[in-house]
This record gives sequence, C-alpha cells and structure tokens, in this order.
Amino acid sequence: MATKRQSAAPVDATTDVTHVMVQLVDEEGQPTGHQMSMPVGTCTGHLDGVLNDLLKHTDDDSVPYAYFVDSEPLTESLGTMLLRKQREAYLAKLAKEGRRIMKHNVDSLVLDVPAEHVVKIVYRPQAVFKVLPVTRCTAAMTGHSEAVLCCAFSPDSLTLATGSGDTTVRLWDVLTETPTHTLAQHTSWVQVLAWAPNSAHLLSGSKDGTLYIWKDGKGKKLVGHKFFVTAASWEPLHVNPKADRVVTSSKDGTLKMWQVGIARPELFTMNGHTACVTCVKWGGQGAIYSSSEDRSLIVWNAEDGTQRHCLRGHGHWVNSFSLSTEIVLRSGANDHTKQSFRTAEEAAAYAKMRYDKVLEANGGEERLVSCSDDHTLYLWAPLKNTKPLQRLTGHQDLIFSVKFSPDGTTIASSAQDKTVKLWRARDGKFLNNLRNHVGAVYHVAWSLDSRLVVSASKDATVKLWDVAKARMMLDLPGHEDEVYACDWSPDGLRVASGSKDKSVRLWKH
Repeated sequence: MATKRQSAAPVDATTDVTHVMVQLVDEEGQPTGHQMSMPVGTCTGHLDGVLNDLLKHTDDDSVPYAYFVDSEPLTESLGTMLLRKQREAYLAKLAKEGRRIMKHNVDSLVLDVPAEHVVKIVYRPQAVFKVLPVTRCTAAMTGHSEAVLCCAFSPDSLTLATGSGDTTVRLWDVLTETPTHTLAQHTSWVQVLAWAPNSAHLLSGSKDGTLYIWKDGKGKKLVGHKFFVTAASWEPLHVNPKADRVVTSSKDGTLKMWQVGIARPELFTMNGHTACVTCVKWGGQGAIYSSSEDRSLIVWNAEDGTQRHCLRGHGHWVNSFSLSTEIVLRSGANDHTKQSFRTAEEAAAYAKMRYDKVLEANGGEERLVSCSDDHTLYLWAPLKNTKPLQRLTGHQDLIFSVKFSPDGTTIASSAQDKTVKLWRARDGKFLNNLRNHVGAVYHVAWSLDSRLVVSASKDATVKLWDVAKARMMLDLPGHEDEVYACDWSPDGLRVASGSKDKSVRLWKH
C-alpha cells in the first residue's frame, strides 16, 4: 500500500487525437452501418444526420435520437465525454492504488484513444415532437379546506380533478384556471380519481369504501367495498370504444368490476389476495393486474375475473406498479395532436395505433414493474412468465411510486430515500440517480415525449428533471407544505400538483 509521502503518479505522455472510430448500435446490440471515423467534436445533432441517412429516412420522416456511451447519455461532444471518462478512470486507478492525486497532473491529460479502439454508441429513438418544460406557476387554486391527496387531468386535457381530505372532489377548467364543480357526496377522504379514456366519466373513491361515477357534475353511488378504495382503472378505449367498464380495488382484499349505465352496475368480484389490494391496472391485452400487501401480484382475465397466475418475489408489501403501456391506455386517442374524431370507433382505432407503437418498444408484450417496501423493484413479463425478468436494487428506503415513460423505454421510481432513479425498461439496467430533494419523493409523472420528469416531495417542492442529461432543470417552489400528488396533462402543456397546504397549482412553460 502506498504511503502519503509517495510522490504523485507521473502522467504518461500522450498524443492528442482528432478522430475516433465509432460504431452505431441499436438497443438490441445490433450494429447499424459500418464502423466509421468521426471527429472528436461530433455532437448529437451530427449523429442524428448520420443515423437518419444510414436508416434511409427522408427529411420528412427523420427522427431525433438519444445516444449513450457505456450507458451514459451523450450530452456533450464525443471527445469531451471520452476525455472526461479517461480522467475519471485515471482518478479511480490512483485511488485504488492509494497514490496521491495532483490536480495539475489530471488536468494535463489529453485524449488518448488507440487507433484500433472502436467506441460503441447506442441510440434510442425519441418523440419527433417536443414538450416544452414547465417553468412557472400560472395559478394557485384554492377551495379545498383540507390537504389535496390526488389530482388527475382528463384525457382531453381540458379538466383537472382533485380529491381532498375535506371529502370533496373539485373540477377545474384548466384553460380559465377556475373551478367548475364541487362534488360533495363522499363522507370521508377522497383518495382515488380515475378518468374514463374518452373523458366521459370520472370515478372517485374514498376512505369510507364508497365510489361515485360522475358525469356533468352528477354522481351515481356504487356500494360494494367494505373498506377504503385504493385504486381504479378503466377498460382501454381500443378494447371497448364505449369505455364503460371500470375495475376498482380496496383494503378489503377484493377487486370489483363495474359497468356504467346499467341498473346493477356491479358485474363481479375478484377474490384472491389475502390482504389490502394496493393497486390495479387494466391492460390492453385482455388482462387486469393487481398488487397487494400480501407481497404478490395477480394477473386476471378481464372478461370473467378468473385468475390466470400469481407473481411472487417481493419480501414486503407491494406498494404500486406500472405498465409499459399505461400512459397511452389512460389517454386513449388523446395526444399532442389534439385530433377530433367523428365516431367512437375512429377514436378507438387511433388509440390502438398508439398502443401498438408503445408495445413494439418492449418486443410486442406488456411489461410490468412493481415497487415495494422491501426497497426493490421487480421487472416482469406478466403474460408470459411468473418469474421476474430482473430485480432492480439501489433505493435505500420504501419506494412510493414507479412509472414507465410514455414510450415504454424508461422507468422512473421515487422513494423515501429522497431520490428519483431511472432504469432501462428493456432489461432493468440502472441508468441514473436524480438527486436534489431534501425530503421523501411521493410521486413522479412523465412528459408525453418521455424527455422530462416531474417529482412531488415532502420538502414542499415540485422539481423538473431532464432525463437525457440526468439533472434537475428547474426547482418549482410555491407550495407551503408537503406535495402529495402531481400529474402531467396528456397534451404535454401543463403540470398539476396538490399539497398538504390545501392548494392546487398549475405549472406551464
């Protein structure tokens, strides 16, 4: 072991280089084109041009890409990144050998890439459109008399629903930023909100176990659960253009299927869990998924409620989970294009096109990622295998929230350890830590283009993160207490947040 008296390690003489050999590779590891020599000043814009030419894209159908070297996003020139990684490796070597580090020695290192070395650059397609980052609070909307526990934009992005400890649901017009309805039928905290994918109905669920289906400010009460409602999910639009069926879950250990507009709305009950059901999602391939405090997830047949199989692996309560397709399932035919459709069938066809596009990102199958009090996440192919594809470790405390990006390629998770972590959806590989919160992070939400994430925290702030650069873009202060909920509108224009300070805030560019 070297002593402190030892002199600093000498730096070998190196020669600066102007070009490096590069191989472009897709996410499956397949090379695109031949190896090529590129200037060290090459940036992502130049790589976009080269790659679109290799893939024979015209100017009209060219696609922007994100690039990665050794799983690290390329956000600077290629030469700058390689030199930085070379210096980091040199510092790590000195630290391992116990040798003293001299700053001028490190700074004097110049790029040294052997002529035969080939730098593999992995590329990932991004959305052609770009969501503008939210930068300012345009409205601090008051009206609730207790903490705001949940918030959800309607799929058409015209209405925001918020649920509160004051037992009410409030509806807000996001264009005028004013309240339109106060829905005051519940007798306990409103903890669950779920919009039908055609925006026709809103379901709310509360701590007293009751449900209401709302349309035009009028509610129909649904009674069946014995304890508080934990989650709800509507049938996907591309499966049923009417979007008139919804599944709910409860602390009573059951799930119930309901249909809007019939005399006896409860269709059937799904029994299988032995403890509180914490989350439920209606998938796009004829399955319903649920998670529970009994440490399991169950896959159900959507048509009759029979159990397909059980997924086990977590060592503690499963708090929540996310489907790789859930954002497009939730928003149906609504996206940044704001198209109008003459019939429900036309809207369903467009929703199916959006769904299939996301499905392709994960090999034609829905993926599921679950998070737990055991500090881990599990990645599943729930329709094919009862064993997890990968165990994702890194969080140091309870994990509250997990969300797939809208394109299904990236996962964001948030936890009591004050961090948001990013993971690659294909294989669960850890990508980056997003650190800046000073309190537990309760919730995360993605922008429609999968480039940005917002997080809501106990530290009374909402933060905006750049996914490619893995850094905070903006701190969005304004709330005076813990922020329990956040949501990004399906059209990408707004973020909503709800807080213990009883206010709802809207954020825009």
